Amino acid sequence: MSNPKLIAMFKPLLLLCLLLSALGIRSGQGQEITLDLDGAPLSDLFVRIHDQTGYFFYYANDDLAEAKPVSIHVRKVSLEKVLTICFADQPLVYRIDNRTIVVQKKPAGDPPVIDAKGKVLSEQGEPLEDVSVELVATHRAVATDREGAFNIENVPGGSILVFSHVGYQSETRTLGKNPNLTIILRRSISKLDEVQVIAYGSTTRRLSTGNVGSLTHEAIEQQPVSNPLQALEGRISGVYISQQTGMPGGAMNIQIRGQNSLRADGNYPLYVIDGVPYTAGSISSPYTSNSTLGGNPLNEINPADIERIDILKDADATAIFGSRGANGVILITTKKGKSEKTRVILNGSTGLGQVAKKMKLLNTSQYLEMRHEAFSNDGAMPGPYDFDMNGWDTTRYTDWQEELLGRSAKVSDFHATVSGGSERAQYLFSGAFQDQGTVFPSNLSDKKTSLHFSVNTESENKRFHIGLTGSYLSDNNKLSNYDLTALALTAIPDAPSIYDSQGKLNWTGYFDNPYSYLLKTYNSLSSNLLGNLQAAYDLGSRLKFTVSAGVNELRTDESTANPGSSSNPAFGTLPGSAVFAGNHLRSWILEPQLSWVRNLGSFQITVLAGATFQENTTTAQAIYAGGYANDALLGTPAGSGRIILMNSVSALYHYEAIFGRISGQWKEKLFLNLTGRRDGSSRFGPDRQFGNFGSLGAGYIFSKEKWMQSHFPGLSFGKIRISYGITGSDQIGDYSYLDYYSPTGYAYQGNSTLYPLNLFNPDYSWEKNTKKEFALELGFLKDRILFNVILYRNRSSNQLVGIPLPLITGFSSVQSNLQATVQNQGVEWELNSVNIKKGKWHWFTSVNFTIPQNKLISFPGLLSSAYASRYMIGKPLSIYKAFHNTGIDPSLGVYQYLSVSDHGNTQSPIYPNDLQGLHSVTQQYYGGMQNEIRWGNLQLDIFFQFVKQTGLNFRYGVFGMPGLSGNQPEEVLQRWQKPGDLSSYQKFSADYGGAAYNAYSSLSSSDAVVGDASFIRLKTVSLSYLFPSALTGKIGIREGKLFFRAQNLITISGYEGLDPETLSTMNLPPLRILTFGFQCSF
Repeated sequence: MSNPKLIAMFKPLLLLCLLLSALGIRSGQGQEITLDLDGAPLSDLFVRIHDQTGYFFYYANDDLAEAKPVSIHVRKVSLEKVLTICFADQPLVYRIDNRTIVVQKKPAGDPPVIDAKGKVLSEQGEPLEDVSVELVATHRAVATDREGAFNIENVPGGSILVFSHVGYQSETRTLGKNPNLTIILRRSISKLDEVQVIAYGSTTRRLSTGNVGSLTHEAIEQQPVSNPLQALEGRISGVYISQQTGMPGGAMNIQIRGQNSLRADGNYPLYVIDGVPYTAGSISSPYTSNSTLGGNPLNEINPADIERIDILKDADATAIFGSRGANGVILITTKKGKSEKTRVILNGSTGLGQVAKKMKLLNTSQYLEMRHEAFSNDGAMPGPYDFDMNGWDTTRYTDWQEELLGRSAKVSDFHATVSGGSERAQYLFSGAFQDQGTVFPSNLSDKKTSLHFSVNTESENKRFHIGLTGSYLSDNNKLSNYDLTALALTAIPDAPSIYDSQGKLNWTGYFDNPYSYLLKTYNSLSSNLLGNLQAAYDLGSRLKFTVSAGVNELRTDESTANPGSSSNPAFGTLPGSAVFAGNHLRSWILEPQLSWVRNLGSFQITVLAGATFQENTTTAQAIYAGGYANDALLGTPAGSGRIILMNSVSALYHYEAIFGRISGQWKEKLFLNLTGRRDGSSRFGPDRQFGNFGSLGAGYIFSKEKWMQSHFPGLSFGKIRISYGITGSDQIGDYSYLDYYSPTGYAYQGNSTLYPLNLFNPDYSWEKNTKKEFALELGFLKDRILFNVILYRNRSSNQLVGIPLPLITGFSSVQSNLQATVQNQGVEWELNSVNIKKGKWHWFTSVNFTIPQNKLISFPGLLSSAYASRYMIGKPLSIYKAFHNTGIDPSLGVYQYLSVSDHGNTQSPIYPNDLQGLHSVTQQYYGGMQNEIRWGNLQLDIFFQFVKQTGLNFRYGVFGMPGLSGNQPEEVLQRWQKPGDLSSYQKFSADYGGAAYNAYSSLSSSDAVVGDASFIRLKTVSLSYLFPSALTGKIGIREGKLFFRAQNLITISGYEGLDPETLSTMNLPPLRILTFGFQCSF
């Protein structure tokens, strides 16, 4: 953690925090107080003293009933003198304990010694377990049992008890004549006390030693999204998420604190839904859909069923997941029933999605000018196949972006929930229907139907608890698997009409009709079944046994059809073909756990021990069917003339582990957390299957110290925490250490044939990720302002990659451990503030900001390896090694590049010698800002996402050399035309063998394709109005609300391309979506 740049950034920030705190310094007893009160209640005096000193008062309301009014007129006197004056004639006494002034009745002789006992309940009347009950005078403490009961023996009458519990406001009581107390704790309104879900438990931000980012269902529901990951974009520090396409069900990219593995598929986080691990890889077949078009498994989870999402980032939070926590962990908790009367909630919304931005392309006159100039530069004439110049109507213009991407995609979402229950049993049942259309010229859509339920109950003596949660989603996607974006950008503007006079597709002059791709159909039917059973039994003596069992079954059946009618008849009549694919993933998990909690005075210790047994079964198959005599037969392989088995997979993954965690805390001020796990995975050879992982986390709330409270009264909360640990990864294919084979799909002498896919190597083992973190957490003005700064450093080693092999072996690589080390370090800032909270007005702000840094810090033998042209020591993994473009040769009008061998410029750079341009194609910083504004029943939520990054622009994409057939961006008009011109683009040319083409062919491998791709996006706007209860009650509705929601509303960017998030001209950008809806409950 000794990076000088990070320390330099951190120093001024820490000084700023200390300065902000120092600005409000009030030195307690040494502070001079000014008061001017006449006959004021004693409680008013307490408020005035707190405002001027920061001291808190503990007292019982009943004790103040006999207090006398206070009259005092002093100027700049000490706290001790003020208290002496005001309590001189009161039936009360006070005692100063740290920053707390304890007020109680004057004792009448020696107080009786009694047993303090009672119950602690929630606002709903439910018993609260593990509430800390502390005797202020002696700091003796006990915890309530499962009935909410407590008992402290031999307590002097008149003693003060403090009741505190995670997520609740503390309460203070004076022990009177009746020692039986009933205490009601109210939920805390501070963000520090919001519950955070962690591995095998929960905590709060105040008490946590790990780094957990959270998003609740309120924030999810404000966004018209179909994938939970879309709701997380820009909202959690250290987590970068981007859409790869705007098509429904499209792929998402997620990285938690950067890229750890050299393998692209080795950076998936672990998803856990209600305790059940969930697949992270694509569930679609590569033979039917590409990687960006679909297959993201979280598309099969309904966001409306989610209660909260918690992202675990550092070692303390993730190490207990062992080999699965190297890339972070995403915990998804679904909704459950509550103890309330039966409630029915109906939600409905509908709206439209549109492409937010279009590129400025050449119109017909500009395009023809380019084409004619190209032939003129080449000294040639258009040929007979240049139909765009001498065969088609050159006065015709079609805006292909409008034609292919200009429609409005209809989106609708309907959701119904029934929930309720008693203290001992709760239930929730819900159902939903979603329908997403497309901006392409098609009436097809992606339809999803889902069901979700949760049932929880406990025994009469509250010792046994059981809960069952399940969900099922069916996804019927008939949208085209062909993205028309590239065609929309390159289609010729003077092309013929789409249909001829008879209403059939127009193929005039070898016209590659874009609508022919709409005849190629795609059908995907997916289903996702998730279930979890959790049972717990209280064994007594604070010992609890819990068992969690879960199942998950994902099934996808896909087919693509390429009818003969979709091919241009000018090239001959081609028979139709189809691909049929199916993927089936079935998994189960069983986790028995034993936990124990013990209070030893002011010290509390919690011990957890458990085991994991998990098994995944994967089967997949893909077949090609060709030679269809009639397109009407494309729906079944039986009608084809030829069938080829393209892929057939059957794999079994087995995983076992034991784990433990020991947590201790002292006075909710000092915290220590130790975790350990031993994992076993079937993905490694016999002697390499087991690995050990663990972490240590510690926290210290220094704001509770007396010296801190005296010198920094403006600081209401201050904590430092550190963590260190090792996690691992086994994200490689099953059986990768074995020889295995696959069918070729061809026969030899009537027999099936196989070909080898993998070489035997049982010696590789786990990737390892060593994580370190330091965090400073501060609260100001009674926690109205919360500020965190986090420094982290992760180092991933023992990289699981394919070691390149000579071609003579018949294999490109063999799976092994590469002794390369990748480092991710950075700084994260988080700010939450309560700007206004008065009367009807509420205004809250939340900001997160991340500066990541990724680099390869070691790679033995890199320069002599096959990775030499891809990576550099000390540079990010995202480095783009390219030819250095030096502009346009002013005399020849073609691109030129820096040549090492020629010590000058050249139109033909040599690979890899001339790779002199180095650029990091990644994010320099990113974050988001949320504002929530409420006035009465009206609420407005606005979220901005911002990213500073470098990316590939439109020059690296679908556009060909300017001058050839195919449309171009308007920028190419700034081309070279005559010797001496200073321009950004080379001269137009249509000669595939000329100097211009030779120079242009190196452009996509040069740094000319790298540019600024930063953006600020108004990501989400949500406006809602809650109808007054006086109005809804008259028509039998508990609650009614209307809302408007928008996603991707405005983007500010200088990016040269279609969209700075996808960084592609091949994929549809994220859509701007506007929806209107209602919510009502009965």
